[in-house]
Amino acid sequence: MPARLSTWRSSSFVRPVNPASMQSPPPSPSTDRFAVAPARGKRMRSESPTPHDEPEETRRVKCARPRGSRLRASPAFPPAEGKDLILRGSNTLLEFHADRQTVCDASPVLRSMISALGEREPGTIEIVQVEETEEILEAMLRFIYPKTRKPMLSSVEQLEQLLRAAKKYRIEAAFHTLGAAVLDLAQKEPLRAYAISCRHGLVEEMRLTSSHTLRVDILKSDLSHEVGDVKPVFMKKLVQLHNSRASQALKVILEAGTEEFTCKGEYCEDGVAEWWMEVMKRSRGELKSRPTSETIFNPAFLASCVRTAGKRCGECASNYLSLKAQHKLAVLKDAVDALPATI
Repeated sequence: MPARLSTWRSSSFVRPVNPASMQSPPPSPSTDRFAVAPARGKRMRSESPTPHDEPEETRRVKCARPRGSRLRASPAFPPAEGKDLILRGSNTLLEFHADRQTVCDASPVLRSMISALGEREPGTIEIVQVEETEEILEAMLRFIYPKTRKPMLSSVEQLEQLLRAAKKYRIEAAFHTLGAAVLDLAQKEPLRAYAISCRHGLVEEMRLTSSHTLRVDILKSDLSHEVGDVKPVFMKKLVQLHNSRASQALKVILEAGTEEFTCKGEYCEDGVAEWWMEVMKRSRGELKSRPTSETIFNPAFLASCVRTAGKRCGECASNYLSLKAQHKLAVLKDAVDALPATI
């Protein structure tokens, strides 16, 4: 009695099975996943390839799943009516069942791999094996299917792996979620987020994360660790942004009017409050390191300037606390915030 056959088409390197050969005993569990037999007019695996042979990833197969196979369906993407494609990872026993057209619409690269199989025969299921692990493959399918739960990102390394896979297979649906993850990372590790954006060609994320790097002293950061493999042109743009904004922010401070910062103390030269003179003096170094308004308009920095001035003038604290001085500080902060902040 011939063994019952299931019909498959695969992009894996496997051989067509002659139905007549299925009368022989099935292969043991230790053999290849498929029952393999030579097809008429086709070379055996051991023969040398010829220039006109199809590439390995475009082989067709009709075969019975061997007894004892450990392959199982992914719980997230199980078999279902209408699913006519199976995707397999490089180091997995899971099979991911999907709709051929949905995958082809989402990924031009996978569409080319599937199209290389030729016209699909009715009732067949196509099998495509990719180089990625099952975790990456499942994540890509979650991006392809919009109604599925998006993958949880547990590390920066995983984020970069997904970005590489999304770029490799040109899955545009993945970049919105992954780009948002890069921006979230920029809140804590701005230089690292900028480097990831540069490496993976995320133009908008590169622009936005460059703004977050203004909070970091790039001259004292471990650039070799954070951005060591970033192209010099992108680092040059970042350094130019920091230098340009530092100069413009300092200009806002130094050219500000001092009418609101007057003090009658005997140590305040020309009536300008000593605490404001201290702010201008310290701003040069602070803005060069971190050219943001938070650097010099945060309460801790201003309070430190007032305390230093108070050692020479007992009247300066009153001027700093006055409504007119606080209003002027708010205006100057807004002026610094309005300066260009991205590459």
